[in-house]
Amino acid sequence: MKIDRVDVWAVRIPYFNPIRFAFGTRTVGDYLVLQIYTDTGVCGTGGSGALWPPVSGESIQGALQIVEESFVPHVLLGEDPNCLGKIMDRLDRLCVGNTMTKSAVDFALHDLLGRARGVPVYDLLGGAQRDEIPQEWIVMLDKPEVMAAEAKEWIDAGYTGIKVKFGGNVKEDIKRYELTRKAIGDHIGMCVDANQAYKADGAIQVTNAIEPMGIKFMEQALHRDDVDGCMKLRKHTNVALAADEGAWTVKDARRYIDFQLVDYLHAAPSRIGGLYRMKQYVDMGNAAHVQSIYSIYNSPALEYAASCHFAFAAQPKTIPDEIVGIFNVHGGKHTNEIKESIADPINPPLIGGKITKPKGPGFGMELNVEYMKHYQLHFKSHTKK
Repeated sequence: MKIDRVDVWAVRIPYFNPIRFAFGTRTVGDYLVLQIYTDTGVCGTGGSGALWPPVSGESIQGALQIVEESFVPHVLLGEDPNCLGKIMDRLDRLCVGNTMTKSAVDFALHDLLGRARGVPVYDLLGGAQRDEIPQEWIVMLDKPEVMAAEAKEWIDAGYTGIKVKFGGNVKEDIKRYELTRKAIGDHIGMCVDANQAYKADGAIQVTNAIEPMGIKFMEQALHRDDVDGCMKLRKHTNVALAADEGAWTVKDARRYIDFQLVDYLHAAPSRIGGLYRMKQYVDMGNAAHVQSIYSIYNSPALEYAASCHFAFAAQPKTIPDEIVGIFNVHGGKHTNEIKESIADPINPPLIGGKITKPKGPGFGMELNVEYMKHYQLHFKSHTKK
């Protein structure tokens, strides 16, 4: 089996719920979607997380150039898709970083291999270890009372935890946490994502102020490269710490783990470079007794499916995951409320705050070509000459 064609799409999809956090506000998402075909007739589809330079350093224009000028002609066409590890290693040698772009390749290959073997992707990762996974909702930055009301709505809809965004103003962020905690009750797990909004002293002040209200962890309070500040935060607080932007890749996460700066890793497979690298990332964390929380980067169905399949194959844990960004794209609180997406049907279902085991083969979905055309920025089909 050899790869003999790669279709490259770029789409820009408006968000139903704007993404508001310490970086600013994002109202649309740019996504790279690949379809990889083989000479046996099997095709796999994969889509990246949202490409936004302030967060990932990647743009849709750069992703298209890398894929079409480098990845497709020099790695993919003519290669055996079964050699997935070899392919991903070659992508890393050809191009530093750009993990979101690489993830689209990885996801498409996993979908292809699952379809070729007639199994869901989670079977390629070791098999499902549970039948359902509880989720917590991430409340975007807004006025404290608006965030509190939103959190209550999602808990009432069946979600088992809440993460709130912080914006870098100590007084305002304390109010956000206080009102949200009051709205959802003391029995609901709650955590914070500050998206690098603070310097060390401010992070210490706000973290210690909200600790008595009950908090699972404080995520990425400081700049992703502020290791000295993270050490100071660790020394002067007792709250568990999580990393996202600072633990972007396997190499980045190792730095946080080696310095004992993190108790949890926010792990989205598109950010890390795909499912192949995701397993290395999570295994490294587990070896250091650092748990991973699975998520996505506010993407439609394809990245959602990839993260779900990984979560079902991963070791079960007691805290909920955050594979919920699909609702920022499409609206709703349950996947059966989403009428149309990049791929159909939405698989797996997320109903009442719980994701149930996906179906296959592969990711168990088909590309919605008409939807893609509606939001299309670019399309080109590449074949081996």
